[in-house]
Amino acid sequence: METSDSLDHLINVLEKLEGRYQDDQKEDDANNRLYQDQCDSDIGSLDKDIANSQYSILQLEAKLEGNLIPARSIQQGVEKAKSAEIKQYTQEIQELDEERQEQNEVYEAKIAEHYEASKIIREAQAIIKDGLQRPSLAEVKKNGKNVLRIAPNVLAQVSSSLGGSINKIRQTHRFTKAYASIFKVLLTIMNKSESTADEGSVEKIIQLCSDLLAKIDDSTNLERFAEDKRVQAYEKHKHLLNRDLQSAQSILANTQATLQSLNDQIQQAQNSIATIQQRLDYYQDTRQQRYTECEEAAYDYQQARSARDNNKQLVSDLIGLVNKHLRVLREQLALRVAAGDNI
Repeated sequence: METSDSLDHLINVLEKLEGRYQDDQKEDDANNRLYQDQCDSDIGSLDKDIANSQYSILQLEAKLEGNLIPARSIQQGVEKAKSAEIKQYTQEIQELDEERQEQNEVYEAKIAEHYEASKIIREAQAIIKDGLQRPSLAEVKKNGKNVLRIAPNVLAQVSSSLGGSINKIRQTHRFTKAYASIFKVLLTIMNKSESTADEGSVEKIIQLCSDLLAKIDDSTNLERFAEDKRVQAYEKHKHLLNRDLQSAQSILANTQATLQSLNDQIQQAQNSIATIQQRLDYYQDTRQQRYTECEEAAYDYQQARSARDNNKQLVSDLIGLVNKHLRVLREQLALRVAAGDNI
């Protein structure tokens, strides 16, 4: 009977061991569920962070490619166009100023020519008028009448003055061809009149000089009028060019300010993308690491559970085997007791 009791004790021990295996497995199952639930939560949170980061990057890239960069390209085109306009306006103003300077130089030369011509004619006229004053006049008979004749040396003096003036203006003035021709005609008249110049002929020469002076004055006034018109046209044209130049400069300044703002926004967006990309890389690395940890924990759990199942099965098999032998032993003992054996 002691053998039977020992086997009963063994079965009891084995059953307790089997129960501990079951309890330990239940505890491991519960812990594994908690751990895997935490894994799912951690990975889900990381997936959400990854998705949010990717979405933020997409938004910033869309803002860059769809708005900021095209807007910058447009403003760069405006900047280039306005810079070209400013260069063109500046060049036109410079050319206009140069043209005005040339026009003024031509005008001043013409006025100087008119002044010089008037001066020459007035000097000749003054010499002749002085010649009409006694004692430069001599009374002579002409066609039976007494007439006053100017002294020949007076007209010779005028001729000499005109000849010198012709040579002088040829050397010092550009627009003297017409005046040189006029002076030549006047000089010819003087030369022909030197021997026969009476008071009436000389008066005609004086009147001719007066007529020439009047025409020169008219020409001078016309030149001044034309110059005033040129100045008005120049000032109006330059005013328009300056207005367009200032407008282009204002637009260019605003465009450059807008460009600076766009460049700042683009740089800020690119910096944000770089920062978010760093966080995204961290989230992805952390997720991969966490996923690996959870997979390894699941594998370890599976291996431990399989080993425990094997051990539990071994104990169960042993319990079954002991129970089988215990039943056989009890039957044998019962037969022996029935046979009268003292056990």
